[in-house]
Amino acid sequence: MKTRREYTVRERRVDDYYYTVEASSKAEAIRKVEECVADYGEMYGHKTFKPVVERIQDYDECPNRGEGWSEIPLDDLKDIKMDSFDWYYNGKCGGEKQVEDTHCSLCRSAMRAGRRLLTNEEKLYLNEKHATKFNVEAIV
Repeated sequence: MKTRREYTVRERRVDDYYYTVEASSKAEAIRKVEECVADYGEMYGHKTFKPVVERIQDYDECPNRGEGWSEIPLDDLKDIKMDSFDWYYNGKCGGEKQVEDTHCSLCRSAMRAGRRLLTNEEKLYLNEKHATKFNVEAIV
């Protein structure tokens, strides 16, 4: 399901800026303008071209929407209390990706770094303690 669409629009303008610069030579005057040391005194807009759409980018939901990531291996989790400083999570899915991508940028980054998705217990803890709104499965 498409969540939004962005349009990249280019509007070309041709302007001339006039500077009054105190300098001891032409080269120094030009250097001051190039290095933004001089303030311009006048500006004339000569031509504005019609805006043109350069690119259209569609976004849809990331398959991991509502999920989170941790770099702590599952094997180490049994020895760690979630309310300790040893346990942490490395972020939440951005929820939205470019249509041509498989996942959002945060999820792609987490997968490249070898992180794992949070367990249901971890997400329940975060939702209760920090109101993070992760997807959780009901415990029966």
